[in-house]
Amino acid sequence: LILLGITLINYEGLCVSSELTPSEIVFGLLYVFLAIGLWAWYAVHNGRFLKKNPNISPSNWSCLIGVFSFFLSVIIFSYISLSNPSMLHLSNPALSANDFTTYLLVCLILGVGGSFCSVYFFNKASLILPMSVLGQLVVLEVIFGLLYIYLIKKEFPSTFEVSGILLVLLGIAVSF
Repeated sequence: LILLGITLINYEGLCVSSELTPSEIVFGLLYVFLAIGLWAWYAVHNGRFLKKNPNISPSNWSCLIGVFSFFLSVIIFSYISLSNPSMLHLSNPALSANDFTTYLLVCLILGVGGSFCSVYFFNKASLILPMSVLGQLVVLEVIFGLLYIYLIKKEFPSTFEVSGILLVLLGIAVSF
């Protein structure tokens, strides 16, 4: 049900009104499946790790993941800054100091509010829920991603997208 739902959600964008070449679609789908595979791997191994190490609290584990992610981001940012600074668009004359401060503030809010809190709650859930259920709930990321897109674009989903969303939600509900 979930796979059929995701197919319906993406049908119009990929098949009906797509300006993408077939190879771009294939590589895009490959990247999606790789990302989903990595998320599933993370969900299973993260839950196993936390259950095998009850001395590590979910909040401490979230902090460790966040600190590591921060340092990894600094390394990547530094590499890009040195190898291809134009890629960062920081030398753009239209980018004022106020814009850059706003950008950094939004990154901080998203990093703490989005990433840290979501990892913390995901870690708590991985201690309580069975892996089969936890894996199904990762699919909700697709639904929330769509919700954000509809809110930003200020439009409603198409009939295919609504049908796909309902199938995904039904697939999750059936898994319980």
